[in-house]
Amino acid sequence: MKEFSQNVRERSVSVVRFLLSLLSFLFLLGTVNARSETAEVFYNSDSLFFSSVYSELENRGFWSGLEDWTWTPAPYLFPDLVLYLFLRMLTSWIGFFPVESAQLTYAVFQWTFLLFGWKLLFSVLSIGSSPPSTEKILSFGFLFAAFLLLSGRELFFFLPAFHGGIWAFLPWAWGIFFWNRNSPSLARSFSVSLSCFLGSVSDPLFVPAYLLPLLLENLYFIYGIRRDKNDSFPAKAARAIVSQIPVGLGLALSWFTLKALEKNKSIFFPFHYFSGDAQARFLQDPVGLLRGITDTALVLAERELPFFVLIFAGLAFASVLRGKKRIAVGNRDPEISVSALLLGSSILAPLSLIVWGSAQGLIKSGEPVDRYFGGISSSCLAVLLLGVLSLRKISSGILALIVLTSFCFCASIGLSRGISFEYRPDWLVCLEEVSAREGWHRGIAGFWRLAQIRNLSRDKLVADPYESDLTVTVWQNTFRWYETGIPYSFALLDGIGEESVREHFGKPKRIWYCGKYRIFGIDQNAGSASRKFLERKRSEIQLWKEFTGRAK
Repeated sequence: MKEFSQNVRERSVSVVRFLLSLLSFLFLLGTVNARSETAEVFYNSDSLFFSSVYSELENRGFWSGLEDWTWTPAPYLFPDLVLYLFLRMLTSWIGFFPVESAQLTYAVFQWTFLLFGWKLLFSVLSIGSSPPSTEKILSFGFLFAAFLLLSGRELFFFLPAFHGGIWAFLPWAWGIFFWNRNSPSLARSFSVSLSCFLGSVSDPLFVPAYLLPLLLENLYFIYGIRRDKNDSFPAKAARAIVSQIPVGLGLALSWFTLKALEKNKSIFFPFHYFSGDAQARFLQDPVGLLRGITDTALVLAERELPFFVLIFAGLAFASVLRGKKRIAVGNRDPEISVSALLLGSSILAPLSLIVWGSAQGLIKSGEPVDRYFGGISSSCLAVLLLGVLSLRKISSGILALIVLTSFCFCASIGLSRGISFEYRPDWLVCLEEVSAREGWHRGIAGFWRLAQIRNLSRDKLVADPYESDLTVTVWQNTFRWYETGIPYSFALLDGIGEESVREHFGKPKRIWYCGKYRIFGIDQNAGSASRKFLERKRSEIQLWKEFTGRAK
């Protein structure tokens, strides 16, 4: 009876601990829309890409809605697109701020997906308690997410089409690999191939992020484990190579699939992460390229320093504790395996991406793009979870006190910042007020303001994307937008050159100021100029399709 009461008490504490951690995360997630710094990331044109796609699918139907889209280099099929479309259908059916609700709900689901990925990996490698405590992983995982939101860092983990999906999928793919290597079977090998295919066809960054840490762990598997008399080096190397065959099959299939996608005539993939420019850049200016790589690596190391400190301190502490353990000859130490993965993910993979991204011109010197390096903060999260799982002697009361203190802090921050479900930037409210007075319905905008107008406008305002010189933007939009006959009424002069607008539409009726943005009011008498302008753009699009072999 006493033991039963103790179990009930421990379970109750665990449930309360989990709920407080989840509420801490939700409190700070609720402040996103009330805080412009985070809202601008959650609702920029990159993160609203799938919202624009969904609108076309909803208005035109599935196949017609996918016609003439210009996509990103990463297809973002899984989990991003699949999860977002499901959640957006759900929030649209409910009807409560569907765009904002889809973004915030997606953040919860993708982060939870990441946490369960680490749980799978720890379970397969038999790390910590057996099986690892789901409650502890979720509780401290949600606290980690809360502090990311609090600091405004690594927000890509919570967004669709922001590379966050591939970082969430990575521990799942590793877990499936070790699941097969520990006890191979045809079904498990197929699972490995499928996970590698889904990861790499969804986001090519998966390839180095997955393979390099796995290569480091395989070196430990081959060279680091003491062999018994019946286990020769060639036999162990052969097992390691055989375990990679499903990986190779999945990656090869994804390569052929991506090549097929590039040739399709419905969706255009305008840029590529892996092109033939790297060798040319190296030959043209090897010294400049090396300097750029060094500068970028130093900036990244400085920016991610807190995560690096936690990773190395945690792994060093684990190494000290490991020295007291005895591992039988021929057995793998699971903690060394996961340490190899984390070191590879926080060092090898980022360095390879810096080198390749600099050579391809994707990364400017000294300007590392944070979402390309999610393996660093994800590894820090894993080290934190490993620490919580490994320190079994800490009483549940102490852990509960940590969670309670964090909850009180997050709740106070959330209440002080304010919680909001709707996001409408002030400049958009102003634009809608002017549009209502002037009778505007359609306008011109640069890439970074386009999606906010199309997805967040209450008055159903639309804008079409153009470059500064009013050439058509070939990036995250559909050419179908240029087919409507409604003339342009305004141009948002952010990323759009005023001289170019004057050249095509004449003098403005008036210039309005909405926050820091200027709105060029196109004179209603310029309706014929607008129609002629759109006819030219449609002709240019058709000519471009014929030139690139995409005309039907």
